[in-house]
Amino acid sequence: MHAVEPYIESGELDLVPGAPNFSFPVYAAHSVNVDPDVLRTALTVLRTISAAQAGTKQRAAGRPAAVRKRKRSHRSGQRSSR
Repeated sequence: MHAVEPYIESGELDLVPGAPNFSFPVYAAHSVNVDPDVLRTALTVLRTISAAQAGTKQRAAGRPAAVRKRKRSHRSGQRSSR
């Protein structure tokens, strides 16, 4: 949802009730010469942030999981939520 939040907030996209939620994996690339302690710390922080964001979004009561583009009304040029 993070990727589309700016579009939802601007009104360009709407949430679709009952639609499935799609998650995308995140990958971390690192040098083979990285300090193992630094890498471990970095991955721990990334996992913690990811888990916290996922938990927050799952707890949002009744929040639909998918988005759709808003359609414009032909008469007034106003956006409708259909």
